[in-house]
Amino acid sequence: MCGSLADLVRDPQLNHRVQLSSGVLVEECGHLLREFFRARRAVPDVR
Repeated sequence: MCGSLADLVRDPQLNHRVQLSSGVLVEECGHLLREFFRARRAVPDVR
């Protein structure tokens, strides 16, 4: 909810302000997410 469809950190009703930086560690985070979901797809769904 930061810098997306809703933007919690820029809501004028809230009294705290933060600086938002996008793209920080984008490659590393993307790799972690891809590997996580690749591993999830490899394991059969046991419910």
